[in-house]
Amino acid sequence: MGYLRLDVNTVTNTNTKGVVPDNYNPKQLYVAIVDADGKTVASTENFASEWGNGKEFQLKSGVYSIKANSNGFDGLASRYGEAPYYAGETTVTVKAGNSVSANLVCTLADVKV
Repeated sequence: MGYLRLDVNTVTNTNTKGVVPDNYNPKQLYVAIVDADGKTVASTENFASEWGNGKEFQLKSGVYSIKANSNGFDGLASRYGEAPYYAGETTVTVKAGNSVSANLVCTLADVKV
């Protein structure tokens, strides 16, 4: 077994003028750790409140994808560029007996020009 320490951040320095629905918080991130076979080994609906930065996971050796996106986003407002949506993805290799860190940065994924 190896260890993964995870940090997830959003880049919010882009000024968005979209209308955000009351029941949608674009900065509430869904995060999933997915193994090479496509199986989700860990996930959370609200990264900040359930896991937070620095959360450590004990995982089998292998390559993992870490995916994050704005939770609860249905895509309807985005097609008109009216609601911000953040997303990011990275991969990491976990080796037995070692600890590895992953820093995932989520950027604005929908922009109306």
